[in-house]
Amino acid sequence: MAELQVSHVTLTINAVDPVIGSEIYAWVRDGKRPLRGEEAAAVLSARQIDALVKLKSRGITTKVNTIIMPGVNDDHIHDVAKKVSALGADIMNLMPLVPVKGAAFEDVSPPDTMTTARLRLQCGQLLPQMTHCARCRADAVGYIGENMSTKQHDALNHYAKASLNPAENDARLFVAVATMEGVLVNQHLGESERFIVYEPDVETPGNFRLKEIRSAPAPGGGDARWAELASTLKDCRALLVNAAGPTPMKVLTQHGLKVIEMEGLIDEGLRAVFADKPIYLADCGVVPTFGAIAAARVAFQNLVEVAQAAYEFERANTAGIHAAYEAALAEKDYPVQVMLHWFISEQVEEEAWPGELLAKTREASCAGAMLNLDRHLAKILNDDATES
Repeated sequence: MAELQVSHVTLTINAVDPVIGSEIYAWVRDGKRPLRGEEAAAVLSARQIDALVKLKSRGITTKVNTIIMPGVNDDHIHDVAKKVSALGADIMNLMPLVPVKGAAFEDVSPPDTMTTARLRLQCGQLLPQMTHCARCRADAVGYIGENMSTKQHDALNHYAKASLNPAENDARLFVAVATMEGVLVNQHLGESERFIVYEPDVETPGNFRLKEIRSAPAPGGGDARWAELASTLKDCRALLVNAAGPTPMKVLTQHGLKVIEMEGLIDEGLRAVFADKPIYLADCGVVPTFGAIAAARVAFQNLVEVAQAAYEFERANTAGIHAAYEAALAEKDYPVQVMLHWFISEQVEEEAWPGELLAKTREASCAGAMLNLDRHLAKILNDDATES
């Protein structure tokens, strides 16, 4: 291929572990010898890796395609990215599985948008990700073997002529999100190196789908940095972040981009924004009211009672959060559901810690055990301080 001046080659590598590969490929033919199981997967993987090494040794740009198959290789894809990145692959294209009737994986559900985005973000730490196409050959317009319909022609002309300048086109169709793993809105605006951009799903009205991932401007530069970000996201109606400083909020707002600070699942936040629903009570002009708060208990007979009280307090918090969420579900109040998702997830850890404390305290039945309990708690607190 090098002699023929081939410049770009795509390899499909769905696994680098023969155990997982054996679940994907039923058989492999090595010359005239058919192979099955892990032996077949090991031979195939070795040939794929050898091809990647030889292509890169000759300076050929190499893209690795990997199909996301939930329950089969979705937990293994990061290992694939790590391996091919170490061998010099230039770019990776993670493609959701498309179940085909009669095929081996016809009963495997395709990955949802959030899973695809999360994997692309994770693997993007190792090598560049191709995000502008959903299928191999999707860079081409239309379908292979089919003539373009009038509807497709009209859509192509529409998007080819559309302007991304808000002054010329007020239709900001997309929403950008600052996230660390592609599931939660959990990243501060100033710390985000990239943003996931979502668009309305024209095939399923009311839904949305991943459009692409866009890089953030380099840190520094003051207002110019945020003006550059506003230009990068000039076709977005909103930017969902965990938090943002007053300066970027001001600059981005001046450029017509609404910055929404929130906590919770990306999916719920997008659902609210695309439906033009407010996310917080303040957006609705609602002022919450609070009742009287009972005084905390301060007298205890022993340490077990202290630990028990701490545990019951967190369980009460959990019950209150769940009750609020049930009310939001009953009222179909999606914005409030968005806000509560983070609290529900966080409460799992908040309840687990006093539960462990209570169990350890009950086990401390003598002076020596009490000393060990003290050391145990000190170690946990020191570890938490080190991690933070």
